[in-house]
Amino acid sequence: MEAKVALPSDDTNLASAFTYQQYLDVALDDETRVEQCSTGGYTIQQFKVQGTDNNSFMNVVWNGQSGRAPSASKIVLQVYDRVDNVWEDLDENAVAGANTDFTFDVDIITDLDHYYDGSYWVSFRVYQQGV
Repeated sequence: MEAKVALPSDDTNLASAFTYQQYLDVALDDETRVEQCSTGGYTIQQFKVQGTDNNSFMNVVWNGQSGRAPSASKIVLQVYDRVDNVWEDLDENAVAGANTDFTFDVDIITDLDHYYDGSYWVSFRVYQQGV
């Protein structure tokens, strides 16, 4: 996750990309974590998934945890809508404790053409407001 003072308004790549090893670390749901620290603003993890066309059903699964309890500062999963140029909330967690695993598992079945770019990439992000 990247620390930002404000949430970006579009899906431009974040300045702090994962290293190759960090991508490997988060590729599997195996309790291997990539730690991200924030001292204010927002902590953001943005990821993109490529499909084979612009009308395929999507299922996004994100598993993680935060040292700051979502019950104190909710964690939100969003998808980028390319037609309306806005981030749309898909799910949120405002009940988990600190350092406790939880999963977002969301299906997107309508308005699919709103989310794919010309190369069939879809952008997602998970964020939490810092202290």
